[in-house]
Amino acid sequence: MVTSVYLVVALALTVALNVRQGITPRITVTLFALAVPAGSIGSRLLDVLEYWGRYQSVGDVVGRHGSSIYGGLLAGFAVAWAYAATQGVPPLRLLDAGGPVVALGEAMTRIGCFLNGCCYGVPWSGRLAVTFPQESFAFRDQVARGLLASSAPRSLPVHPVHPVQLYSTVVMLGVSLYLLRRFTRRRYDGEVFFAFLVAYGVLRLLVAPLRMEALASMKVFNLVFIVCGGLGLTLARPATSRSAS
Repeated sequence: MVTSVYLVVALALTVALNVRQGITPRITVTLFALAVPAGSIGSRLLDVLEYWGRYQSVGDVVGRHGSSIYGGLLAGFAVAWAYAATQGVPPLRLLDAGGPVVALGEAMTRIGCFLNGCCYGVPWSGRLAVTFPQESFAFRDQVARGLLASSAPRSLPVHPVHPVQLYSTVVMLGVSLYLLRRFTRRRYDGEVFFAFLVAYGVLRLLVAPLRMEALASMKVFNLVFIVCGGLGLTLARPATSRSAS
């Protein structure tokens, strides 16, 4: 449900941002039709690579509920770049419109993660700590890890966890609003997109220690995003702006 709402909001917002910079709705809608399925495939493929041992058959690849956001982002960015080139649109200009939209997607989809109990946090006893019901992913995962009896009423009722998904929601909502504001004052193509890469990479690195499961590959992707975003902000900026600073 959250994903469906996000896709509708994302399409409308991206169309509006692209119209503002002279890109027709047709290009935006076609891009969505290409990038959304590509992102889904990319996220599943990376999940297969990251959790190779858990995939025992083709049926697992099709039926297992697993995905990696980094695979989806990379696939989506690649499709957007390639499609922009075929339409005579500067790729970075198209990606600039996508920056605040993807940040909003991170904020909204983490609400879905919280409701499902996936991507949950490490044990914590603070005032904002939460537990999850028996039907949640967090409960099943803690039982599988031997941390919890299957007869328990909720996930780790004695040791609740960080609501790490909601941390991401709050921060990325703020990032999305910041990028929207920066989009209206953009000085060069790529400015908003590269700022998104830095913000996203920093957020995920800060959140990683608070997650029950944070793969090494996640940290690598985050560092790559930060480096690429930082280099992009430096190199894509007009020479006059660099010399003035």
